[in-house]
Amino acid sequence: MGAVMVVINSGNDIEWRRRTTKKQIGIWLGWLVGISIVLFAWSVISEKTVWFFVQDAPRQAADIGSRMIPPKWSGNYYCDDNCCSRCILRSTKHDAS
Repeated sequence: MGAVMVVINSGNDIEWRRRTTKKQIGIWLGWLVGISIVLFAWSVISEKTVWFFVQDAPRQAADIGSRMIPPKWSGNYYCDDNCCSRCILRSTKHDAS
């Protein structure tokens, strides 16, 4: 069995519709319920959101990205003076001169 067309006779003209009226109303109500759920969820989430963090996020991401690419090897950001052989050698080099 092939596709069935919904045909409505209105006077002398034949009008083709994609769906029956009942199916169209069901689809419309489905969209209405779906959008209502999304709007309700949005309102619940936005009540609990600290919007300062959302507004500050681009600046924080830019700051992290600027320190990440290229890496800043200058400075001693990641270890203390005696954590590794490189730091020990660097401190003895400065002491000897």
